[in-house]
Amino acid sequence: MHQPHEEQPNWRRPGRWEVGVLGVVASACLSGAASSVPAASAGTPIHLVSVTMKATMVGWGIDRHLGGQLVHTVNGGRIWMNVTPPGVPLGIPTYRDQQANALPEPPDDTAILTPTRSTAITLTEVARAIDGSGVLLCSHTSDAGRQWREWTVHLPHLSDTAIDDPSLYGADFVNANDGWLQFEPGASSSASMTILGMELWHTTNGGHNWHRVSQISPQRMVGVSPVTFTSATAGWITESKIYHNPILLHTINAGRTWIPVSVGGMGPDGWPIFRGADGALLVYGSRTIQVRTTTNFGKTWGPLRRLPGQPDSTVTVAVLGPHLLLDHSGAFWWISRNGGQTWTRTEWTDRALRHSAMDLLNKRVAWVWNNRTGPSTMAKTTNSGRTWTSWTPMLVQR
Repeated sequence: MHQPHEEQPNWRRPGRWEVGVLGVVASACLSGAASSVPAASAGTPIHLVSVTMKATMVGWGIDRHLGGQLVHTVNGGRIWMNVTPPGVPLGIPTYRDQQANALPEPPDDTAILTPTRSTAITLTEVARAIDGSGVLLCSHTSDAGRQWREWTVHLPHLSDTAIDDPSLYGADFVNANDGWLQFEPGASSSASMTILGMELWHTTNGGHNWHRVSQISPQRMVGVSPVTFTSATAGWITESKIYHNPILLHTINAGRTWIPVSVGGMGPDGWPIFRGADGALLVYGSRTIQVRTTTNFGKTWGPLRRLPGQPDSTVTVAVLGPHLLLDHSGAFWWISRNGGQTWTRTEWTDRALRHSAMDLLNKRVAWVWNNRTGPSTMAKTTNSGRTWTSWTPMLVQR
């Protein structure tokens, strides 16, 4: 099943808490500490896995060096600084014998939230106690990683129906207080390689206390997508039963109960992407990929609109207010200004940038980079992709 961009939360802009699931972690528990970030080696070509730009010059990223690093830029992505919190290696290895065109393996057990230019939170599942409770290490910075405050939280009876070791699958925050953690308590199905089961935990005080609001036993043979919340009570998720088409579910009570939502076609292709009240959902049919849009947080959805391009191509949709932007197969990007009724196309001017990862600030300003093994190449456009400026991003000392 196609997914709407691997860094889906990157499409959430000011007013939203952006999340990426990152690195396997095994670190000591720290509590109430504030310490400076160690300096990285100077002048090293960076190996970017993900990028989330908050403004034309300021943004966050993940680097593959030294087991994975959280990095920050203040000059548009040319120079990056290591700002990883103490005791939180992100677990993104670089293998010498890995093929140059191999995509990085998705890490586990740490979620990164970057709500503003200078604020970030990391949430790491560090242990499971003998009594079955989970241990969560939380780190917070409000000065772009110069200082971090850290604390630990116990999650009682974490994944008590698990058939395998549970892992932190994702996180979503809608403001500084209300957020959710999503755990996988199951194992892969040999038939579909779907991770089975889910546990959803909720906080109303910025991650200092958590309680479980939803649980799907892996024995039910059900797999789910990452959750997406649009308010402190309303959220979305895609559920897939083995040998059945996926269905879209909606909650209005912070995740305690979920209601099916009809989307037409054969089923949702991924999960809804929102920018404020505006959102989009891919829906696949027998020979086409279509999109439905909303302007009221998903209360109502517009008609199915066919996406341009070939039906067997990988597509990426970004929501930019009432506009949609579609990156088709990495070769073109398409812009719709009427909810997907009509599209205009722009072709990449630099063929080397095709099939790259992308992050957009608005309909004119975007960055692309190759997130494959090896030093990254990065490029920026300020005119909707008509021209690009490229460079080699570097990791330097603070």
